[in-house]
Amino acid sequence: MTFKHKLSRRLAAMPIGLLVGVLALGACDAAPTEPNELITNADGSAVTALPANTAGGTRVIVLSRAKVYSYASLRAPLNASQWPGAIGTIVAGPTAVTSREPIALWRVDFTTHPDGWVRGDQIGILAP
Repeated sequence: MTFKHKLSRRLAAMPIGLLVGVLALGACDAAPTEPNELITNADGSAVTALPANTAGGTRVIVLSRAKVYSYASLRAPLNASQWPGAIGTIVAGPTAVTSREPIALWRVDFTTHPDGWVRGDQIGILAP
């Protein structure tokens, strides 16, 4: 039996309730429906970019698929990824921008795991 056949049998046997439940966990009002759709706040306003002077405790939203690093370096091991629309809170950052690390990283505590360090250009401030 080929891998493709085994995978299709396993997916077909998966309870639909489990699949719906998993999808519902990641849902939020700000999540885009299309890959290129602009992420907006609940009031319809555009999400603003993350300025360098953003304070800890600020609520943020992922704008594009974001790699989540285990420590503050683009060379760090990956914890996993967060998808557009994922919501979190700034815990620390930004890291210093250097020639070795040309993009600032922020430590984000996401409502859904994994938590970790994310590139600043992949998150924006979520309106209250």
